[in-house]
Amino acid sequence: MFAFIITEILLNWTEKNHFLNYSNIIYTQDNFLRELYFEGYEFSKDLGWISTQVQSELKENNQKTNNPNIILFIGDSVTEGACVEESYSVKLSKQMNNEKQNYKIINLGVSGYNSFQEKILLEKTDFKTSIIVLGFFSNDYINTPIFIKKDDEIIGINNLFYEYKFKNVISKIILSSKFFKLAYQILIQKNPCFENPENIICLNHNKNKIIKEIKEIKNLSDKKNSELIIIHIPTPVLTKNNMTFYYENNKFNSALLKNITNQLGIHFIDMIHEFQKNDVLSGKINCEPIDNHPNELGHELIAKKLYKYITERNLI
Repeated sequence: MFAFIITEILLNWTEKNHFLNYSNIIYTQDNFLRELYFEGYEFSKDLGWISTQVQSELKENNQKTNNPNIILFIGDSVTEGACVEESYSVKLSKQMNNEKQNYKIINLGVSGYNSFQEKILLEKTDFKTSIIVLGFFSNDYINTPIFIKKDDEIIGINNLFYEYKFKNVISKIILSSKFFKLAYQILIQKNPCFENPENIICLNHNKNKIIKEIKEIKNLSDKKNSELIIIHIPTPVLTKNNMTFYYENNKFNSALLKNITNQLGIHFIDMIHEFQKNDVLSGKINCEPIDNHPNELGHELIAKKLYKYITERNLI
């Protein structure tokens, strides 16, 4: 601590005397987090941000633990329902209602979450579940940002760490530290996930973290006596002629998820072939076709394949 304070004083002195300038060295304001804060999301000291809808679902259902017929969804913006009117969990609910299946659907998908945050959120659920569905998308590889709430703003930076559980006071110290800014600038040059978290080098860099989180999510589902299903929701890539889902990142994810689910006895559904054969990108709400979120048809395909899977295996 003494060395840190001395270093901080020296770095402040060098900046004051114009030897170094840290004003543009890393971050100003994370517009993604700020946008979320003003559009139905709130700051969470444990998770960084969480939708008010998910907070409400947690509060309501944690008080009602006597209904085991619950299918719980966790994931990121795709699971939450970005770019569509109805997410695949809503479409599944309608299909189950048509078949008179008496199950309650709870969607805890939150935009921007990775597997670590999804696990933390699952830990906060106190209610019984029959099935837990994890929607695995490109966000699952992204490092968790460091963030703090300051007045009506949320300040954040892209993080070097996949797992992040600093207390708010530590975050404030870090984000105001000249030493951290200097160290951060050096470290990001060696981090393959900083500029492009979806490149194959980043996937290899974080794959062991993904495996660790999936194992812990599996342990949590076992404690709830729940079946765990992982759905691989592939991301498209723009080639010279069109958008395709058959490329190395999705093949990497398919192989990784198939291997770990086979090892741990987790149910696995891969949407790569259905997405390649159908137009799952055009006609989205408030999203460009080049955006990597699926459209209504994409969510419909996920719901249908999921329903077929759980009924054929008598999971409901």
